[in-house]
Amino acid sequence: MRDMQPDPEETPEHEAGAVNTPATFADIRTERLVLRPLKIEDAAWVGPESARPDVCRMTSRVPAQNPPLFAEAFILILRAREQVMGDRVRAICEAETGSAVGVIGLNKHEAGWELGYWLMLAAWGQGYATEAAQGMCDWATEHALTPVTAGHYDDNPASGRVLEKIGFAYTGETLDAFSFGRMAKGRVRQMTMAG
Repeated sequence: MRDMQPDPEETPEHEAGAVNTPATFADIRTERLVLRPLKIEDAAWVGPESARPDVCRMTSRVPAQNPPLFAEAFILILRAREQVMGDRVRAICEAETGSAVGVIGLNKHEAGWELGYWLMLAAWGQGYATEAAQGMCDWATEHALTPVTAGHYDDNPASGRVLEKIGFAYTGETLDAFSFGRMAKGRVRQMTMAG
């Protein structure tokens, strides 16, 4: 039986040239940044930039070799998870230039939402991680996507400082988590957003 919804091409909005963008794919703006949905063409920078050893070793899901085709599949999976699970993963871009500097996301899990992010090496030390994380967490709070948790590998205290700056606190819990960038487990210190 055919779905009774009208064909999008038969609607007045389509005829007028309007584009229906689901609210789930909306941009998040901060003072210097735009957190926008990932696009397939982002695979050209997501792959090589995320696979740099200093970056991928500090993540759980980014492999040490991340060719563009794999990055494209990853982006498609993330966009599907946004529709099905509610995940929010965004490219971090400079508002002035539109240049991408990294990726940030909220992933749904059984107890709430987990914040994760990575930045290109060239963007380190400019406060982008703190600003993007604050923007994402503010958006999560506004949309009742709480509680928000995060974690960082023991050998990445800089990430812990970023999270502390935006109101996260250590829970005292640590766990062993596999990292595809390390191809090994590492100790992860757990944090939660206060409030």
